[in-house]
Amino acid sequence: MNKFELDPFTYDENPMHVERGNTIAERIKQSIDIGRDWVIADFGCGTGLLGINFIGQVKSIDMIDMSENMLNVLSDKIQNQSFKDVHPVRMDILADRLPAEKYNLIITLMAFHHIESIPEAVMKLAFMIKKGFYLAISDLDIEDGSYHPDEQPPHFGIDQAFLVKSALDAGFHLHHISVPYVVSKNNKNYPIFLHIYQKR
Repeated sequence: MNKFELDPFTYDENPMHVERGNTIAERIKQSIDIGRDWVIADFGCGTGLLGINFIGQVKSIDMIDMSENMLNVLSDKIQNQSFKDVHPVRMDILADRLPAEKYNLIITLMAFHHIESIPEAVMKLAFMIKKGFYLAISDLDIEDGSYHPDEQPPHFGIDQAFLVKSALDAGFHLHHISVPYVVSKNNKNYPIFLHIYQKR
């Protein structure tokens, strides 16, 4: 059982996780004019700490993740707090059949450094986004491996230049770039960047 099947039951108890999700969501809202009729998705949603910030501001939200336990925790949260128009979706975007041009916006936080092929993931997400609309990727900047001392993710953070190239190759242009949050742990600071791309 991997860490994403073990962690969800305590994930929301870490105040940093909650603050990080709230901060990234606010920066996204400041950077693009989100319509109330939009259909959006939170990719790699975990327990929903990014996507729940958009509830009531868009038409509907698909919460996409591969972890059944994460989605179970999210489903309980949706039921307990009577969230409307929020739909947990178990999906592997690299293997499953995907909806074409369904979303006005796909958001994702701290998922990409756990994905082996960044270009392939960006291409798959591009397929699901309507032309003229947005992909917001927030993740860990390149680090020395100390952020995850007990595991070996595919990437020790994300090379932002490589991410930009992958997005341009997938048919996006860069709309916004910033570093809205910094995680302090292990006596180090780890910048969390935000890239927002618009599909051409």
